[in-house]
Amino acid sequence: SGKLHNGCYANYTTATEGWRQFRASEYPCSTTVPPPQGSHTCPSYSACLSEWDEGPINGVISFDNFIYATITVFQILTLEGWSYVFYLYYSVYGYHFVWIYFLSVSFFGFVFILNIFGA
Repeated sequence: SGKLHNGCYANYTTATEGWRQFRASEYPCSTTVPPPQGSHTCPSYSACLSEWDEGPINGVISFDNFIYATITVFQILTLEGWSYVFYLYYSVYGYHFVWIYFLSVSFFGFVFILNIFGA
């Protein structure tokens, strides 16, 4: 599984259920030490673990396999909801080179698609 499956998890115990774990943030986090500059860091009461089985948007937005990667790139190319995908990867990888990838894919890919359908 990819880096979008990392999430901030906090532990708690209850008298009836025992030890439980809950996700402390809706964004993925970075497990690298030190985390990249600009990436999402977990609150002090939680830890970044690779236990988010499905990932954001039920696991559809990722580069884990060819089908999901195609859907993700198509979403970026159509400029529909690309900013949400951008911020997901921004929260994991920080601001280094993430904006270059998304800007180049959205600009050159959109111009390419526009030329194909406009010709």
